[in-house]
Amino acid sequence: MITAREYFTTTQLKMIALGLMLLDHIYGAFSYTGLVPILFTMLGRLSLPLFIFCTAEGFYYTHDRKKYIFRLFIFFLLMEILRYSLVSAFPRPDGLIIRNNIFGSILLTVLSVYCIDQIKAHKREIKHLLPYSIILITIMPLTLFVEGGWFFIFLGIMLYYTRQNRIAQAACFIALCLIIWANNASIQWMMTFAVFFIMLYNGKKGEGYKYFFYIFYPAHIALLYILSVMFYK
Repeated sequence: MITAREYFTTTQLKMIALGLMLLDHIYGAFSYTGLVPILFTMLGRLSLPLFIFCTAEGFYYTHDRKKYIFRLFIFFLLMEILRYSLVSAFPRPDGLIIRNNIFGSILLTVLSVYCIDQIKAHKREIKHLLPYSIILITIMPLTLFVEGGWFFIFLGIMLYYTRQNRIAQAACFIALCLIIWANNASIQWMMTFAVFFIMLYNGKKGEGYKYFFYIFYPAHIALLYILSVMFYK
């Protein structure tokens, strides 16, 4: 029998997602060696849905949502500058392009939720309803250009609005994963196993480490990319 002490906090889920993401990025950087097992990237499929889940949970309790959205926007821009600078300064012979920028996916997720909440709260006030509706409509095409695409933005919205019912949340998550199974022959179906971590979430934040992810994410991508260039044959 699982006791409450064995459940995961948001912080613990983020650290698990970080570890899985690191495995995936190690595979992406060094798969050309033939030495990194494909299991690394298969396990890595669980990381983005776990990050999106933690984002949906955390955003619900965020006191200053505008400040949070602005911070994500700044880190999204910084990550864009970093990835283009790395490829320009240290081009890899095979022409590898860094496509990772999870800040974009998280930003569009929380911005969508924020707009929907504002629309619900001011549905009878045109002066509030119109600008948030325009922003929400503008977000839709942008979802095609962020990591994970529209699917993970929609997933984040769904996880946010079903957060009061963990069973319904898990059922919706699996249903969305079935769509991936039906339309994608890649290993993306592995993300379905993230539902076990979602079910073991205890609803608590845990230790902060507020800026650890913001620093670790760009730092590890830069380090792995530079090392992959140095050892490329």
